[in-house]
Amino acid sequence: MAHILGTLEQAAQHSQTQDAVPVPGAFGPMGIRLVYINGHDGNLLNIGGLFNLHWNVDGIADNTSPDSQIIFELWRNSKSKQYFVRLIYRAQTIDQLRSSQPRTLANPPAEVYLTPAGCRAGRPCPFTTFVQAANAALDPVYINPNLLPTQIAPPSL
Repeated sequence: MAHILGTLEQAAQHSQTQDAVPVPGAFGPMGIRLVYINGHDGNLLNIGGLFNLHWNVDGIADNTSPDSQIIFELWRNSKSKQYFVRLIYRAQTIDQLRSSQPRTLANPPAEVYLTPAGCRAGRPCPFTTFVQAANAALDPVYINPNLLPTQIAPPSL
């Protein structure tokens, strides 16, 4: 999660100033507009637990079906210039899984908008609020900012 937070911070910083510097541990170079991180259902559950996020697809709460995702979107208000984060849980429905239905615009996966701690349901979360919630939830003992995103943390952490 520290890498995801750093990636969002780097994106916000880069678009605000030409003097932006890379954020240690961020995924991707400065100026990148899309980052895709592949993980496991346990990773999704850990992120959900970290932010006390909950979702319900097909009447099943907090399940992580195959190919499910948590999407972190960073938005900037063109008038106020403030940044906001929107989190979305996306997953195939049980019927889509059982019948191997292809995902199309006419047959999309289910989407649930998530509300991180400190944010209001149904509204984009102010980025500063999201950063505060993330930093409060992360234990710096387990964060190595110099670790490359493709490396695995050593057991001594």
